[in-house]
Amino acid sequence: MKMNFLQHNKYYQYVLMVSLYVAVAIFLCAPLKAQDEVIKTGWFPFEPYMYVKETQGFSQLTGLDIKMIEALSQHLGVKPDFSVVQWKQFLSDIKSGQRLIAPFATKTKERSEWAYFSIPYRFEENALFVKYGSSLEFKNVQSFVDMAKKTGFRLGIMDGFVYASDAINDFINDPQYQHQIMRAKFENDNLNNLLKDKIDGFLTDRLVGATLIWRSGHSKDVEERYLGVSTPIHFLISKKLGSPEFLEKVNKAIQEMKASGEHRKIMREYILPVLLMQTIDRPWFLWIEVLAIIAFVIAGMMIADKENFSVLATFGLAIVPSFGGGLIRDIIVGRTPVGILVTPRYVYIVIIAFLTVLFFINVYDFLRHKMKLFVIDKYVPSKAEITRLIQLLDAMGTSAFTVIGVLVAVLGKADPLWIWGPLFAVMTGVGGSTMRNALAGYRALGNELTYAEIPLLCGLGLSLYLDNQVEHVDPTQILLVVLLTIFIGFLMHVFVYHWNIPSIKIHLFKKIPPS
Repeated sequence: MKMNFLQHNKYYQYVLMVSLYVAVAIFLCAPLKAQDEVIKTGWFPFEPYMYVKETQGFSQLTGLDIKMIEALSQHLGVKPDFSVVQWKQFLSDIKSGQRLIAPFATKTKERSEWAYFSIPYRFEENALFVKYGSSLEFKNVQSFVDMAKKTGFRLGIMDGFVYASDAINDFINDPQYQHQIMRAKFENDNLNNLLKDKIDGFLTDRLVGATLIWRSGHSKDVEERYLGVSTPIHFLISKKLGSPEFLEKVNKAIQEMKASGEHRKIMREYILPVLLMQTIDRPWFLWIEVLAIIAFVIAGMMIADKENFSVLATFGLAIVPSFGGGLIRDIIVGRTPVGILVTPRYVYIVIIAFLTVLFFINVYDFLRHKMKLFVIDKYVPSKAEITRLIQLLDAMGTSAFTVIGVLVAVLGKADPLWIWGPLFAVMTGVGGSTMRNALAGYRALGNELTYAEIPLLCGLGLSLYLDNQVEHVDPTQILLVVLLTIFIGFLMHVFVYHWNIPSIKIHLFKKIPPS
């Protein structure tokens, strides 16, 4: 009996030791397994594809290519490990097996010897950036290269980059012209070299160059010269770390992302906001907004004058149209901070316009009623003339606010854009005016004329265009479409004002007498 107990005891001890050994082995192997699930990649400053975003004191690595790798990794069941690296060193690390995968790669015969190329996941268009007003005469890429050779044009490039034109690549690599080529580690270096007259121009991705110039505040100093060359962009996979099977998985993941709409969504979220922000961040667009705000201020003061409101109440009616609709829109989309806090200059414009109009009103009252200078009436525009002027300014401003509404829908990642874009366009364009009229007990303009329908239609057209152009976006086309949206909206408003076209009522076949 005692022997049985000892035998059982030894048996339990044996089982316990084996279990403990297995547990320790699993524990020790777990980190190795986790390590195997990490793929080593990298990044370098290249907005909007790769950059660090500062949000409320926190830094976050983001960008189109960063999100593409993260989405790709999720499909592959791995985690990407990003570390900052110069592009030339990035390629060297892929070649030597220090890193597994790199985004933003142009396919070449030389690179194919030591790396696999995925199917294309986007396209890149190259452009030349020079000092504003530079006298350069060329019609295409080849004529640019000929001009550069002839004139000694000093060209800035990113070290290790392969561009979309063989003619440009041959020129860059030709030993005879190396004294004209200045290689930079990052694109910021190219811009600084251009501003310091160390180079005559630099080549880069068209969106990257436009974003770099816009962010740095040098839009008046540097301009783009169109080259019209583009190339497919691939993921680059190290042959020392990867395999044909891994390449097949990557290609399958890209196809799945495109089929599910995930690829399109990432493209839209990181390309369209940058292009739209660059488009509206121009002096002419600011002036349209200023004129619209002045029109809103005068219209609000005219309503307040008719109702004999106090100065404070009048100021309320003057400020609400400019910010009311945008405030509601920002709250709905969860935009923080709201637009009015980001750009207080609009508040200053309202205050200055309000005080200026108030000053002239009282100067007129003093001269007309106190000094009995009735002759002043000859020099003061009539209410009808003022109303027509306000309608013109309002038409222009509402059309500009339509674009801003669609932009906020894009920034807020509102999906589907063709629904939220038009709705935000209406909120931004006429939401404030509707709130003002409601506060004043004034009959809303939307009940009288086809008013809110115009930003709805223009916003729908712009949203549909943007949603269908995310795969092959063109900054010039975006600018032209934005201008066209404003112009069409303006003409539609003028047409409605001139012909007094009524809004669409609920009862299409029944006449309702006016109240």
